[in-house]
Amino acid sequence: AKHDTYLRKFEYTKALDSAINPYVQRKSPEVAHTVLYELMRRGGLEIALAGRDEKSLVLLLNYVVKNFTDSRFQGVLIHVANMLVDMYLAKNDNSEGVKKLFNTLERKLERKILYDEEITKLQGCLDLLLATADIGIQSSRIEKELLKAKT
Repeated sequence: AKHDTYLRKFEYTKALDSAINPYVQRKSPEVAHTVLYELMRRGGLEIALAGRDEKSLVLLLNYVVKNFTDSRFQGVLIHVANMLVDMYLAKNDNSEGVKKLFNTLERKLERKILYDEEITKLQGCLDLLLATADIGIQSSRIEKELLKAKT
C-alpha cells in the first residue's frame, strides 16, 4: 500500500495523507489508525500533523471526529486530538469548517467523559453487589458448618 511505501521512506506526512483519503477512511478506517499508531511509535506523529493546509486538516479532523467513539481507535485518537488542539485550535485563521469540527470534537469528548463517569459508577455498584454476594455465600457456609457441628 502507498502508506507503507511512504513510511519506509520516512515521508510521514504523505503516509498519513494516503491513509486519511476519503475512500480509505470509508472502506477501512483501521488503516489510518494503524498509520497513526506507527507514527506515534516512531516519534513522527508531530511531524505528520504539523504544517497542514485546511483541506488536509479537515480530512484529518473528520477522521478523528467520526472514529473517536470507536473503542478500537480511542487511545490513539485521544492523543492525536490532543496534538491537533495544541497545534491548530488557537490559530486565528481557521475556517468555519475547521472551527465546527473542533466544536464537534469537544462535544464528543464531553459525552465520552460523562459516559466514562457513568460506567465507573456502574462498575462500583457491581463490585459492591458482588462483594455482598460473596459475603452472603461465606456466612451461609459458616452457618451450615455450625449447624453440622451441633448435631
